[in-house]
Amino acid sequence: MDIRPLIAASFSPKEAEAYAAYSLSDADRAALTATGADLLKHFPPIPAACLPMSSLHSVVLEKHVKQKAYVVVGSLYADRVRVFGEDGELDGKRFSQSDPSWDGHGWIVLGDQLADASLFRTARSGKGHPALAALVKREVSPQAAMMICKASDTEKRGSGMRRATSSHRIRSMAWRGVPEG
Repeated sequence: MDIRPLIAASFSPKEAEAYAAYSLSDADRAALTATGADLLKHFPPIPAACLPMSSLHSVVLEKHVKQKAYVVVGSLYADRVRVFGEDGELDGKRFSQSDPSWDGHGWIVLGDQLADASLFRTARSGKGHPALAALVKREVSPQAAMMICKASDTEKRGSGMRRATSSHRIRSMAWRGVPEG
């Protein structure tokens, strides 16, 4: 997933270049996992909390790594069924003012890693979309509390999950889970 055009449009071309030049270290990967696990311990276990969880995760993570973690929003599909968001492309105008009708999804990207703190909670809550619940039950260990994956793995065929941002369609997703507690 190349989010450089999104970073350039939302922040600046210079920031997009810095993001492209950044190489995630083992310490950064460990910080991504540790801050995500800590977030899950302290954030109430409520479904559909992707934006506050992703926003908080990115802010906490910035204290531990050299590169900004970006919150990305879009649509989420499970087994070819849209479970969050819209089928059309997003544009910046959509978020120029508050819009409670938007039902998209949010996650963070740090270097080549994508992290989603709320996805498994929502899927397992009994209040999430049945397609998402079925996919997570089928593909994810019950002990996995948070999804972290290499962003490029999201473009491989396999698990039946994909995300759509304003300019990219992601066809499927492979992940490793952060264990609960």
